[in-house]
Amino acid sequence: MNPLISGIRTAEIGANNLALVSRFYETVWTLRPLGGSATVAHFAGTIGDYPVLTVVAGSTTVRRIIWNARGMDALEELHGRIRAAGLPVSASARAFDDGHGIGFDSRDPEGRTISFIAHDGTPPRPTVRDKITKVTHFNLNSGNYDAMRAYMRDTLGFRVIDETKTNGFFNCDVDHHALVIGRVPMRPTLNHIAFEMPDLDSNMRMCGTMREAGYPIEWGVGRHGPGDNVFAYFAGPEEMPIESTAEVLPVDETYAYRGPEEWGFPPGRTDQWGVTDAPSLRIKRIQSQFPFVELPLR
Repeated sequence: MNPLISGIRTAEIGANNLALVSRFYETVWTLRPLGGSATVAHFAGTIGDYPVLTVVAGSTTVRRIIWNARGMDALEELHGRIRAAGLPVSASARAFDDGHGIGFDSRDPEGRTISFIAHDGTPPRPTVRDKITKVTHFNLNSGNYDAMRAYMRDTLGFRVIDETKTNGFFNCDVDHHALVIGRVPMRPTLNHIAFEMPDLDSNMRMCGTMREAGYPIEWGVGRHGPGDNVFAYFAGPEEMPIESTAEVLPVDETYAYRGPEEWGFPPGRTDQWGVTDAPSLRIKRIQSQFPFVELPLR
């Protein structure tokens, strides 16, 4: 377990049509509005009363990943570690203007804006059938995997829990992974954002809801290898790549790392079950389409 970080707090994205995108995340994707303004909308999952998703009017981009630090002491240690690593970081932690906590901004080795907020220790609320719980992981495309691997492990304290030929999986709490980093020769972009459903049936019903709303499954339903989670991928509004997932493998310190030579599927399969077709051309395209916008450090 990472003593400093407990998981993803918020995914912050940009949208061309804030009203349309907000309506989707509330009425289809089951998130609960937390207010905002004419240019910003915040949405909670069932885990608590803080945003798991923030949408900002502008262009369709990824703005920042916000992590939950395990209290103020952890927040201060993270700030010191990032500064010692020579990475850009805010001068100090402070109360953010949106009222959602005390934290700071920084940049990772590839220039993405990464923020941290001190979590108050409130335990997660019980899950609710057919409702999104939280953002369970980000999947990032990286042109410098070795630098990102070292940053996640040595600076932020994550455990490299599994690695395949194409992806590294990074653990900080009970869930198998909270971040996936892909080894790809490209600029740093988003691969997808994964939202957790409370159980398999809820995930399947979300797939039905998405199809009825005009969002076909682009890959899935299937079960991944690392993490053992059930998945379905969609092109969300403005083609933002999103995953609905459930049954992420819980792990503890006894879980044994497996490397690239130990992961793989039989020919013709892209998951454990072998039911789903290969990822659609559309999902492949949009999984490298969205960059991280450069933001000023608050």
